[in-house]
Amino acid sequence: MRRVYGIWFVRGVLPLFAAEVVVLTAIVFGAKSYISFEHIMNNAVYRITHHPTVMVWGYIVDAFTNAEFVSLVFLLGAVLVGAFIVRDTLRSVRYVGGNFFRFRRVT
Repeated sequence: MRRVYGIWFVRGVLPLFAAEVVVLTAIVFGAKSYISFEHIMNNAVYRITHHPTVMVWGYIVDAFTNAEFVSLVFLLGAVLVGAFIVRDTLRSVRYVGGNFFRFRRVT
């Protein structure tokens, strides 16, 4: 039975998962060439350490409302592909069910 699930995974799940990971990687590298994540993280850490929590949420809202359109497209694409990866992973786990981890050796 383990071989059946392995073949099903390689033929049915792995190609879609690999394609989603490739698309997500392309989106992240595209965003990296356009967006300076180092400055974003430095600003976020500064806000978190020097201001109350309410100010941090204000910073996040300001960052999104003042972001350029291309940055928001990269973010939306990454979120959508990430959601698809989570959805497909949950579907695969549900399809296999709890039996995947309960294999016993039959002699």
